[in-house]
Amino acid sequence: MADIPLIRNFDASAVFAFRNRRPIRVEEFLGEVRRLADSLPDRRYVVNLCADRYQFAVGLCAALLRRQVNLLPPNATPICSNG
Repeated sequence: MADIPLIRNFDASAVFAFRNRRPIRVEEFLGEVRRLADSLPDRRYVVNLCADRYQFAVGLCAALLRRQVNLLPPNATPICSNG
């Protein structure tokens, strides 16, 4: 697994995100990223289909640690037309 600095200049106890109104600290986030990275199959590409933004970030960072190409899903946002 790669040694890539995902977060710099933050205390491990700093709040990284909120999930269900509960703060998630940098230390907890990085722990989840490492656990997922350890469980990803040994492939060159991964597809991140997480609809939850926090879990998407965990998946993205786990793929980065494994130096895997993270394929992103198509954007579900409606296309606006100015014509």
